[in-house]
Amino acid sequence: MLDLFFDPAMLREMLDIPYDPRYAHLRPTLLDLNFLVKSLFFCIFLIFLRPILIRTVFLLFVKMMRLKPTEYERCYECLWQISFYGFIWPYTANYLFRQNWFWQSYLFWESPWPFQQMTNEIEFIYEFQFGWYLQCCYLLFVEPPKKDFLALIAHHIITLLLLYFSYAIGFFRVGSALLFCLDIGDIYLHFCKILRFFGNNSDIPAWVDALVYLPLPIIWFIFRIFFFIWKVAYPSIVEGILYRTRRNDHYYIFFNCLLTILFGLQVYWFYLILKIGFGFVKSGKKIDDIRDPTASETKKNEQQSQLTQQPQLTQQPQPKQQSQPKQQSQPKQQSQPKQQSQ
Repeated sequence: MLDLFFDPAMLREMLDIPYDPRYAHLRPTLLDLNFLVKSLFFCIFLIFLRPILIRTVFLLFVKMMRLKPTEYERCYECLWQISFYGFIWPYTANYLFRQNWFWQSYLFWESPWPFQQMTNEIEFIYEFQFGWYLQCCYLLFVEPPKKDFLALIAHHIITLLLLYFSYAIGFFRVGSALLFCLDIGDIYLHFCKILRFFGNNSDIPAWVDALVYLPLPIIWFIFRIFFFIWKVAYPSIVEGILYRTRRNDHYYIFFNCLLTILFGLQVYWFYLILKIGFGFVKSGKKIDDIRDPTASETKKNEQQSQLTQQPQLTQQPQPKQQSQPKQQSQPKQQSQPKQQSQ
């Protein structure tokens, strides 16, 4: 139907994107053992690196913050997430900012797509990210499950499929833009959680909690919703049809269906973030991760402690009245012996 309104050949001439018919009959290779082996190596490396950091750097950090022992595991998870995304996102952004196709998204499909040259940086980003999400799937089944376990496992599986197929079938420019949009939100999200742990053990005013929380929905909306549509969904769904011929559109429906599901998950988590903020404004609830079962347990413990302390504050125990000593019973008069009958 789009051919009635758009002529792909005319658009390619206008945008100066040459079409090379030599690649039209070829299909990318789906099975890439080299990629899978390297990604598995990174997965095993991250699985063994995590407990080492927990027993050394992370443990020292939580002791310096004087957290409660019940909050150690949650803080370890946040520090682990920040350590990974704090490294990989600047690395990815530094690479993408130097690429012309990142700023002009129609160049995602320039010839010889889908056989564009993949640089070493892109290969490292893909292999490291694929190993990371394999490790995340492993941790989901090892650690206590969260309330949105199904959403998380769906997110990780869809991300793994998108990473692998975008690497194998030539969509790696779209995939790298996708990673740029997703990763920065995790950095600030887990940073906010660590500040929340610190606030649980210190008297922080409510306005400080609100000030820390406010950038989170803004960052989430800009990168995971707005940039997702602008830099990922629109180039892949719309420009992918306009700037390519249908002979080269292998796996178009499959790839973009996965993108649509992933975008729906971002909207769902954005709703949860807004729900936390509305609860804070409306009833003064603490800003915390409502998905985490340990968070609900700590809230229950706090409520029980408040209930137990409340009667002690309102009703002071009255001193017991000293019981008066009992009057000593007078000794009974001994009955005189009956006179013996004469």
